[in-house]
Amino acid sequence: MLTEERHQAILDLLQQQDVIKMKALCRLLDASESTIRRDLQLLEEQGLVTRIHGGAKRLNKLQVELGQIEKTSKNVHEKNEIAKFTASKIQLGCVIYLDAGTTTQAIIPYLTPEMNLTVVTNGVDTASLLADHHIQTYLLGGRVKNKTKAMVGAGALETLLQFQFNQAILGTNGVDQYSGLTTPDPEEATLKRFAIQQANQTMVLADHTKFDAVSFSKFAELTQVQLITDQLSRTTSNLSNTYRFTGGFIVIYTITANPSIDYVIQLEKLNTGNVNRVQSDVKLPGGKGVNVSRILAELALPSVALGFVGGFTGQFIQNKLNNASIDCRFTEVEEDTRINVKLKDSVEETEINGQGPHISAGTVDNLKQQLAKLEAGDIVFMSGSLPPNLPASFYKDLIPMIQAHNAEFVIDTTGQALLDTLAEKPLVIKPNHHELAELFDTQFANQGEIIAAGRKLLDKGAQHVLVSMAGDGALLITPDHAYLGGTPKGTVINSVGAW
Repeated sequence: MLTEERHQAILDLLQQQDVIKMKALCRLLDASESTIRRDLQLLEEQGLVTRIHGGAKRLNKLQVELGQIEKTSKNVHEKNEIAKFTASKIQLGCVIYLDAGTTTQAIIPYLTPEMNLTVVTNGVDTASLLADHHIQTYLLGGRVKNKTKAMVGAGALETLLQFQFNQAILGTNGVDQYSGLTTPDPEEATLKRFAIQQANQTMVLADHTKFDAVSFSKFAELTQVQLITDQLSRTTSNLSNTYRFTGGFIVIYTITANPSIDYVIQLEKLNTGNVNRVQSDVKLPGGKGVNVSRILAELALPSVALGFVGGFTGQFIQNKLNNASIDCRFTEVEEDTRINVKLKDSVEETEINGQGPHISAGTVDNLKQQLAKLEAGDIVFMSGSLPPNLPASFYKDLIPMIQAHNAEFVIDTTGQALLDTLAEKPLVIKPNHHELAELFDTQFANQGEIIAAGRKLLDKGAQHVLVSMAGDGALLITPDHAYLGGTPKGTVINSVGAW
C-alpha cells in the first residue's frame, strides 16, 4: 500500500471511531509499527489527527456555542437525571455557586426552601427560577450576554470574588482527556475558573454528548473537579480516581488479594521427567479481580484495581494494567507476587499455581484505607483465592466497611465462606454449577434444579445469583426471572478469565 493510501485509510478509520490503537492500524494496514508511527506524525503535522499514547484520535473541531433556547431542547432526559443526582449531593445550609446553563438550571426543581441554601449565580434565567422556588439568590453584576443570558465581564468577576462557596456547580461545553474542560466564551471561562478557586468542592455536569468535544477556552483540568455525567465513554476509561461518575454512574473497585502472572506454555506433548521444548508462551496478569478490571476496560468502563502485589512480578502486573488504562491502586508487599504456570498440549491442560506472598496486618490496613474512599452506589468486586496467611474470613471482614459507605459488593468465593456472606445481601454471587452443587451436597440433573438451588441462595439474602456452567453457558437468577447465556463455539485458545 502506498503512503498516500495508508494516510487516507487512517483518516477513514478515524471517521468511523474517535480513537484507534497502533496495533489495530498495523494489523488492518499490514504495516510495521515504525511505519504507522511515521504516518501518524506526518498526519499530525498536517493538522489532520492528534497522536495519543499507543495510537491516534480524531482531530476535534472547535464547537460553536448554541443559544439558550436551542440548548434547552437538547438531551432533556439526561440533563434531568444528572440534575436530580447532583441535587442529592448538595450540602444543607451551604453557599453554592450555580453556573448559568441549561444542565445546571435543571437542578432548581429539586431544591427546596427547607434546604436553607444561599445560591450565587451568573445566569439571569437561573436567578429568576431560583426566586420562583423561594431560594435565597444573589445575581452577579456585569454585562448580560445575549445568547446565553449569562452575566459576564469585569463586573461579574468583581462580584464573584466577594464570595466564598462550599460548592460550585458548573456546566461545560467540552470534556476532553487532553484539552480538559472548555467553553466557547473566554469571559465565561474566566468566571468558571475563579468559581473553582473560590469553592471548597466543584462539580461539573456534562451529558455524554460533551465527551471528546473541545471549545475555544479552557477553564479547568479534569483533575480539578468532580465530573457527573449520564454515561461513560472511551474518553473516561483513562481517567484517574479524581473523577466520580455517579448517579447511576458508579465507581467499580476490584479486589484481587492474590494476583498472579499467568505463564501459559504451549507444548506439542507434555513428557514428565524429560526436557520439553516450548512451542509458544505468553505471560498475562492474572487473578479474578484483575480479570474483571481487564474486561471492564475492554468495555470502556473504568475501574479501580485493588489488592496486594510485590517484587518484579507485581511490577509486571501493574505495568500491564497501566498499559490497558486501568487505574491501579495496589498495596505493595515485600515478597514477590506468585506465578501460575499453565502447561498446554494437544490433549490437556495442567496447572501449577503458586501460593502467594505473606500479607502483614499493616498491609491489610493500607487496603482498607483505599476502601474508605467509597461512596454510595459504588460496587466492590471481591474474588479469587487468598494468600496463605490471610484468614478465610478476609472478604467477609471487609463487608461492614463497604456497607458503611452504602456501597454494594459482588463476591466470587466458595463453600462456607460464600454462605457466610449471604446475610449481608451481596449484589451478585457467582458460584459455578459444581460449587453450587457442593453447597447443597447434591448433583444436578438439569437446569431447572440449578435454578431452584440458586433461588435458595436468593432466599438466604443474595440479590442475584450468577451460575457459570463451563461450555453450557451461564444462568443469571433473579427473584423474578432466570436468564440463560450461551457460549461461543470453537477451539479453546486460553481458559484464563473464561467461564
